[in-house]
Amino acid sequence: MNQMRSIVSNPVRSRTGGVLIEAIVASMLLVTATTSLTRFVVSSRQLGIAADQQLAAKLVTENAIERLRSIPAKDWPANAESVAKAVTEASGISTQIEMSSFQIDQRQAWHATIRSQIGKDQLAVHENHAWKVVQ
Repeated sequence: MNQMRSIVSNPVRSRTGGVLIEAIVASMLLVTATTSLTRFVVSSRQLGIAADQQLAAKLVTENAIERLRSIPAKDWPANAESVAKAVTEASGISTQIEMSSFQIDQRQAWHATIRSQIGKDQLAVHENHAWKVVQ
């Protein structure tokens, strides 16, 4: 009976286990939240870089199209490689131009497929097209 009184009369001793459990649970929640936040920051940074690379690849293909359009259509095939090389050198982004001909209303026309890619692993690839009828 004397032992029973000492346990009941000593509330500090009975609370020590509860405080320890609360501290462990709080630590686990803090670690989980920190880990999740870190993953979110890393993931958003990677997505931002990928978006920047996609935009750069798109702008390079549009630049190549504008350079092609400044050339008469009959000269597109002869100048496609030099345009691709100039755009690649200016931007540092690998650019290729493939030409194919077609007929429209008995007139010759050219179709250019412009591809740009960033990195050997093709981290960002963009493809664009341009058409022009020979006058």
